Amino acid sequence: MKPSWLIFPPPLRVSIPLLVLAFSLVYDVVNTWVLLSRETRKEYRRVQRVALAQAAWLSDAVKTFHLSDNGFPLLERDVRMLVEDSKVPMAVVFDENLRVKYATQKEWVGQDLEDLEVKNELVNLVMEAARTGGPLVATLSRTRVAAAHPLAASANQPPGWVSVVTRDPSEAVREEQWDAVKQGGISAILHLIACIGLWWVLHRFLSQRVAQLLESSRQLTGGAINAQPMSGRDEFAEIARALRASEDIFKQIVENIRDVIFMMTADRRQVLYVSPAYNDMWGADRLKFGSNPLIFLEQVVEEDRELLLKMLDPFMLGKKIVDCEYRIRRPDGEIRWLESRAFPVLDEHGRMHRIAGLTTDVTERKMLEQEVLDISEKERRRIGHDLHDDVCQRLAAVKLGVEMIGDKIAAGKLDEARQMAQSSSKQIGEAATLARNLARGLSPVNLEGEGFLHAIQKLTETSQHLYSVPIRLDSPDYLPMQNATTATHLYRIAQELINNAARHAGASAIEVLLRVEGYQLRLQVANDGLSFKGDESSQKDDGMGLRIIRYRANAIGANLQFLPRKEPNSGTTAICLVPLAACAAAKKNVVS
Repeated sequence: MKPSWLIFPPPLRVSIPLLVLAFSLVYDVVNTWVLLSRETRKEYRRVQRVALAQAAWLSDAVKTFHLSDNGFPLLERDVRMLVEDSKVPMAVVFDENLRVKYATQKEWVGQDLEDLEVKNELVNLVMEAARTGGPLVATLSRTRVAAAHPLAASANQPPGWVSVVTRDPSEAVREEQWDAVKQGGISAILHLIACIGLWWVLHRFLSQRVAQLLESSRQLTGGAINAQPMSGRDEFAEIARALRASEDIFKQIVENIRDVIFMMTADRRQVLYVSPAYNDMWGADRLKFGSNPLIFLEQVVEEDRELLLKMLDPFMLGKKIVDCEYRIRRPDGEIRWLESRAFPVLDEHGRMHRIAGLTTDVTERKMLEQEVLDISEKERRRIGHDLHDDVCQRLAAVKLGVEMIGDKIAAGKLDEARQMAQSSSKQIGEAATLARNLARGLSPVNLEGEGFLHAIQKLTETSQHLYSVPIRLDSPDYLPMQNATTATHLYRIAQELINNAARHAGASAIEVLLRVEGYQLRLQVANDGLSFKGDESSQKDDGMGLRIIRYRANAIGANLQFLPRKEPNSGTTAICLVPLAACAAAKKNVVS
């Protein structure tokens, strides 16, 4: 069961109607309360007006019938009419001494106001009306409204008389309050019906749009090859368009990467996405993964299939990244070396729910590695032959000569011994020169001795003499080269670039530039021969020399570029940018 903080907020199709309903109910409660208050005050005012009118009517009746011969019966009849009104619980007429002259309760007649049980409620009202001579009305309680009307002085009526009528407003107020409650209830029911209708509309529209948006998002994040766009002009369509714009950027990046990006489910039974580079790398259609997720195994060389199938097993042991090198056979029969690296994609609970990875074609690297091994083996054999056929022979001749010198000295033939010693010394010098040349071939850059700059100077001088092409070197007096491995690789790169310019480009002049630019060391070799772009489109046609140049540049983290010179058909500029960090001192590791 999910905790409450994961359940809320609920879906929009539920939360929006609930919010509207909540606000509607609050509005209905407040509106009903305001309506109740207003109608109650309104009803009390109406009752006050009726009570005041009845009090005035009673005052007129007293004035008319009080002193006439038959006035008392008529007045008693009018008072009886008031008594018959259930909403008039009491009607009283006080004289100037506040004594009861007429009353609906006959037992009150002749009593003073102070003796009545309702004196506390009426005394202030009656006295104030008598004092001011004007009508007054007051709400004594929730169930009693009293109106006092003084009788105007006349020949038959002394001043100070006051008639009082009380009315019970509770029933009328309850009716009005009930009407207000009914109106509020009807409004609440209408709002409830409206919210149910809103929920139904949102469930039909909003739920559908949200489902479309989620499906579009799943297609994009899940790697659907042909995700359908979401139509419409509402906010959901805008979100979908924003997601698609982001996906288009990702797609443009992925489709221009030469490596294959793939994604599959954690159980490896379904391939969710394969980038378009698969078509070129494998020579097959990536869309076939939809019908057969393991179709790629058909092209894997049989000896490597089991290795590839077990590649992902370390994920079960908690390993974060796995890799594997294997061979495939393309439909045209060509064998290619591939390297795949995979890593788990975790969900919000930290569990693996997908596997993503990258496959790189490493055939060229494998070929270069083998070529380097072959070259190293050939160089080892050449050096062995040179040592055996030349140096060793010279040393053997010296050994024999030394033995003969000893014999000559023993025989007293000192002049002959001296001549033989001079010959042996010459042979030792020649052997030392041969050994020194062999050593320079193995390690052309001696950082402890003459240094990298001197090695490049000797290279340009030797190449100029060898190819009969003028070579100009532009370099500072000092370069921060303290790494023997980087120095050797950079020397070999310069050597190969000069060799290509002189032998293959037909250059009549070569310029070599060395300088520090920011955090990089720049090696530039320019020639005026044939133009060579050296871009990715032509790398497949590169010779082994250029491939080894690229291999050496990658080994020291350098960036290699081939640019045509500004003038049309006027040669090529090769630029190799080496990070200064790669030139820093390190353990000696001479690379041939």
